[in-house]
Amino acid sequence: MKILLVATNRERSPYPVAPLGALCVAGAARAAGHEVEFLDMGTAFMPGLALRSALGKNDFQAVAFGIRNLDNCWCFAPHSYFDEVREFADIVRQRFSGPLILGGTGFSVSPHGWMRGLGADCGVVGEGERVFLEVLARLEKGQSLAGIEGVIVSQKNSAPIAAAPAKAIERLGELSPPAHDLCRYPQYQRRGGFVGVQTKRGCPFKCTYCIYPKLEGRRYRLRPPESVVLEVKAVASQAKAQHFFFVDSVFNDPRSHALAVCKELARRKLPVRWSAFCNPVGFDAELARAMAEAGCEGVEFGLDVS
Repeated sequence: MKILLVATNRERSPYPVAPLGALCVAGAARAAGHEVEFLDMGTAFMPGLALRSALGKNDFQAVAFGIRNLDNCWCFAPHSYFDEVREFADIVRQRFSGPLILGGTGFSVSPHGWMRGLGADCGVVGEGERVFLEVLARLEKGQSLAGIEGVIVSQKNSAPIAAAPAKAIERLGELSPPAHDLCRYPQYQRRGGFVGVQTKRGCPFKCTYCIYPKLEGRRYRLRPPESVVLEVKAVASQAKAQHFFFVDSVFNDPRSHALAVCKELARRKLPVRWSAFCNPVGFDAELARAMAEAGCEGVEFGLDVS
């Protein structure tokens, strides 16, 4: 299928964040043989015009939105992203008659609200690499989307059919790599952004402010350290990117996995610098030394360590 995948996030404060989730889904779709055009609103100068132009150039069979956040998470100046994404959906409806598919972390937090507000045909709740492929396979065959685990489907004149989140993907090392080549990383890095990479998914902690456990589960699913480092190496070479961020909920837990990733990075001596979220509990001189030798240039410590 020919798909237009739109990363809708345009927030640039405190720095722009590259759309890793959407790139993961794009990588999975391309590996399955689908033709993916990627439109990143984070780097679009005139997003509405860019979307109209993309829709006018190609005969897509589906349009998919990656929705990263609900709002800016700042209580002193709250800002919802809903209206902006709805404008994108309105453009799609004006110029495209095929299915509109929603997904992403922001969508998964509140799928029914997004479905009703954007008039989408279906949405993927939870991890999307495999579920999205099932959606595309059924659309290609003209089959119903009802009954796919992790998929919420719109119904005429009634509420969308509820869906439980997709099952967590256990063997992350078997996934196709994110389609990093579709992202304009130099534009992000000029504004203080970075390349996002996951070393694992899931989080067992119970920090009151955090949505990671709901989105990724409370049990760690680890990527092989060599796979993580090969991804970093490939992006550094192809995109000429030098600044990375390990976007795990907590990089240094489990400690043994963090040390293994650092050891592999140090062994390859890649010309990159990186940062990560860390838990201060158990963060000692040995770990700090290993991270520094692996190219770490900054750490963000959480305050809630339950």
